[in-house]
Formats: sequence, C-alpha cells, structure tokens
Amino acid sequence: MKKVIDTLPRPQSIEADRARQAEARDLLSQDF
Repeated sequence: MKKVIDTLPRPQSIEADRARQAEARDLLSQDF
C-alpha cells in the first residue's frame, strides 16, 4: 500500500512539477 500511495499524484508534487517546468522555461528563455 505504501508504494501505491507514493505513486498517487499529490498537490505538493504537482505544484513542484509546475515550479520545475517554470524554472526550465525561464532557463530556456535565458539561453535563447
């Protein structure tokens, strides 16, 4: 059950992914 719970999408993880994507976009925009 622990593994199943870990694989479920969490609000915090989703927000973290969005933050990472935003940072990646900022880095890409700076490179170009």
